[in-house]
Amino acid sequence: MKRIQQIIVVEGRDDTKRLREAFGDVDTIETHGSAIDDATLRRIQHAQATRGVIVLTDPDFQGQRIRKKIMAAVPDAQHAFFTA
Repeated sequence: MKRIQQIIVVEGRDDTKRLREAFGDVDTIETHGSAIDDATLRRIQHAQATRGVIVLTDPDFQGQRIRKKIMAAVPDAQHAFFTA
């Protein structure tokens, strides 16, 4: 399986765990919910500049809130969505 080169931005530890179970060795940045702070946004900005990021949050209100904060700070980030 080809390794995902970008860093995946997720909401929490459980998301990281599920991604690693499904895709193996992936690097993530956890936002710890919608209370995403400036330090985390700076980490995401740095990750975008060095490797690129993919934002993968839940499709609920909190997930959309996180996406909006990230889009304001990192407008060129990629976004991925799960569909049922």
